[in-house]
Amino acid sequence: MQGEDTSNPGVLGERYFSEASLKILLSDNASDITSLPCISPGAPFNLADLAQPVANWPLSATALQTAMTTAGTIPLPLAASGAAGPTVAAGYNTYDGYWQVGPNLGATPPTYGTPIITGFIKIDAQTSYGSPCGSYTDVTKEILSLGYAGRN
Repeated sequence: MQGEDTSNPGVLGERYFSEASLKILLSDNASDITSLPCISPGAPFNLADLAQPVANWPLSATALQTAMTTAGTIPLPLAASGAAGPTVAAGYNTYDGYWQVGPNLGATPPTYGTPIITGFIKIDAQTSYGSPCGSYTDVTKEILSLGYAGRN
């Protein structure tokens, strides 16, 4: 519950959320994650950044690319829609189905279509215990650098 760390720290200290040694937080909005109590500082990772060719990953994903290379993991883009027609709001068409085009109205550079997987992720590891929360360190990059896509 947002603000519970100050409004009711005793109850927060007894919730499983504050006792977890590893938290994997997913949301459609970054602010949903950053407004929670008992999380590490720093922004969640935008999964939509990975739905481009690796050479075109934005600056926010280059640190992950470096970590993946160091870990011996081959960086791969997440799936993106290959639609070339109108957006879902225009309805179904036999060429694209319900797939969505990118912001430039096509599946061409620089957007390569709309990401199929979107949202934000933040993975926190508890480094010390305390009341109500203890301390947490963001390990999102380290976990994702071990791989996020399996063999086809």
